Amino acid sequence: MFSLFRKSAAAPETVMLSAKGTRRMSLEERMAFRRELAEQVVHESLQELAVPAAQYSLRLMPLDPRHHRYIVMLDVAPGF
Repeated sequence: MFSLFRKSAAAPETVMLSAKGTRRMSLEERMAFRRELAEQVVHESLQELAVPAAQYSLRLMPLDPRHHRYIVMLDVAPGF
């Protein structure tokens, strides 16, 4: 009954597969992974809006030391 409240062994995003099995990601690897995910979300959202990649440049700045939150800055072309 209380199995819902138990913590799992590892969250899916913090485990990387290697030739020898699984290992936990280091803090630096997790921060890079979070940054890549944030960039991917912004790029896919702009693609859904039919904004060509040449019309903008993207900058992500972390708000906290562990890179859990970001500020997204978009520089758009003058003709946008």
